[in-house]
Amino acid sequence: MIVGQNEETSLTLIAVALVSLAAQYPRGTARFLLLDSTPPGFPQREFLERVIQAIPHEIVQVKSGDLANTMGGLAQETKKPVGR
Repeated sequence: MIVGQNEETSLTLIAVALVSLAAQYPRGTARFLLLDSTPPGFPQREFLERVIQAIPHEIVQVKSGDLANTMGGLAQETKKPVGR
């Protein structure tokens, strides 16, 4: 989770984290969940969209209203035995 007062710094940290994590895993072996509340049409959103398109892994963009369900799903996934 990245939260900050400076949008540019926060966005840069998110982009670097996504690219760095993506580089550590072969294609198709990782999935990223991203909650971004930047309104459509803003330059920050456009930048993030370009970063997302450059990453060969699945990136699920979670909407604010779906956050509780997404977190519940992640909690269930962590309880599953590895490899299933």
